[in-house]
Amino acid sequence: MQRTARPGLLVDGSVEVGNTATAPAGTVSAAGGGTLYARNGELWWRGSAGTRTRMAPAQEEREEQMVQLTPDELVAEFQEAVVELYFARKRIVALESENAALKARLSAPVPPPQEAPADIPADPARDAAGGGEQWFSGVPGEPAA
Repeated sequence: MQRTARPGLLVDGSVEVGNTATAPAGTVSAAGGGTLYARNGELWWRGSAGTRTRMAPAQEEREEQMVQLTPDELVAEFQEAVVELYFARKRIVALESENAALKARLSAPVPPPQEAPADIPADPARDAAGGGEQWFSGVPGEPAA
């Protein structure tokens, strides 16, 4: 461990932080600084504003998060899971059927485009101007607005 020219600490290796029974109180001497401490196996940081932040939880806490079920509760959870799986499988079958029908529709041959009905008079000026499908912009047989 060595001290640097500026306030700070350089550590090469590991650092042990002893457990404190209570969180540190009081003010931090450096503005914007804080206090790093260990409490009950957890790593904590207390900022200059007094806010405490848990940096790393203790290993035991992770183990305590496991749910303990009685045998009856476990059977009930299992039965609920089986029912959910049953309905999920039924939904999957329905979706697979729908998917197959859509694939069949997409792979079906596309009919050729239909020609314009014979009762619509030809308009050489419109056709020459590249009107294409725009003839349907109004009522057939009436002049366009």
